[in-house]
Amino acid sequence: MDFEKPCCPIVEVDGNIACGKQFDLDITLPCDNRNVIYGVIRDCYKEPVCDAVVKLVEVVCECGKEERRPVSHTFTDKEGEIILKKYSPIGELTEFASNYAETISKTTGHIACITDKDTVIAVSGGSKKDFLEKNLSKELEEVIENKEVFKSKENNEIAIPITQNEGRERIYNSQVIYPIISDGDVIGSVILLAKDQSKKMGEVEDKIAQSAAGFLGNHLGV
Repeated sequence: MDFEKPCCPIVEVDGNIACGKQFDLDITLPCDNRNVIYGVIRDCYKEPVCDAVVKLVEVVCECGKEERRPVSHTFTDKEGEIILKKYSPIGELTEFASNYAETISKTTGHIACITDKDTVIAVSGGSKKDFLEKNLSKELEEVIENKEVFKSKENNEIAIPITQNEGRERIYNSQVIYPIISDGDVIGSVILLAKDQSKKMGEVEDKIAQSAAGFLGNHLGV
């Protein structure tokens, strides 16, 4: 069975890219919801170009003025390959976030998740297969983007799905979600979850989630 391959832009440069020589190429990619962009840079002889600087920028139009904002950058490896990921301040602290999530989970006895604005970067007390590096649900993205604090209520059949794989049915008995804010910008969230109906979340869990979000935000703002 034949599958239609996605359209990938190919840009040809007339001439050999010599060491130290610079070519400024502007490649416009179609709208894409992926968090990772992969590509290969080769010269006119189809040889891979090593140590080329590749920048990913976002074109934003405000008040009739076009502005280019850097999103990420990287260098090609010896095979000319690049992998660009959306920059995530909290994503730079994955190991620290993992240890912190473990501490929160052990303290509260609940599932603890730490996210950036796109994915779950740390989880403890729950299945890593269900959460870790999974894309966030649109509902959770909206809560984070609006800098909202969400606390589930008893007898409420609606819960905020954490990942895109979850539905709107209530699979968590209790939830607490606090946005992580650094220098006024939201960069992620701290989440406590409980599936067991015998486990309730109260003021203690609320304060722990709030303190964790505040600590992470302040830590990244230093």
